[in-house]
Amino acid sequence: MKTAKKTKTSSKKKVAKDAQDSWHSNVAASFIFIGAVGLIASFSLALERLASLIDPTRVALCDINPILSCGSVMSSTQASLLGVPHSFLGIAAFSALITVGLVLLAGAKLAQWFWGLLLLGSFIGFLSVQYLVYQSLFVLNTLCPWCMVVWLIVVPLFFIVTAYVTKYKLVTFKSDSLNRSISFVGTHAFTIAVLWFIAVIYFIIVEFWSYWSLLLL
Repeated sequence: MKTAKKTKTSSKKKVAKDAQDSWHSNVAASFIFIGAVGLIASFSLALERLASLIDPTRVALCDINPILSCGSVMSSTQASLLGVPHSFLGIAAFSALITVGLVLLAGAKLAQWFWGLLLLGSFIGFLSVQYLVYQSLFVLNTLCPWCMVVWLIVVPLFFIVTAYVTKYKLVTFKSDSLNRSISFVGTHAFTIAVLWFIAVIYFIIVEFWSYWSLLLL
């Protein structure tokens, strides 16, 4: 009887470990994918930025129409932080993310403090996207195609990290309210992410409806 119980317990532990290993691999793969896409977008914007400095009259390749335009966004003050273009910061950040993904894929177990920094970094990225979305929609009134690619990957990144650290309790803070907030976001990550995308799509449609409506005629 005791042997049967031990076998059952061992089986449950194995299933739980396999599930965590699967999550671990999927998170690692998502980091590599998100990092690669972000690196391509950031590198493309950086090249466009350098080209515009060499030839200010040059029309960027991602200047598709009056609404979808990288050039006007890149030349704005919102496109840099302390004088450093966001595209260059993105190259560094996404390169680091790919490295983390490769380390995880190799089977490394990261310390709690590292997951805490990763969670903080992804949250800062998430907040930065909110700022850039607001600036694009309501201040600059322009949508930068490569910038939107970054929006599409940075927001899911935050929710992936939050969901993972919540599920396996990889990060614990001294503040109970902070832990509860992180747990809530992590538990409902998919729903919150979907609602975020719906909201952004709605505002894009409404804010630029005068242009979209012309395309429907």
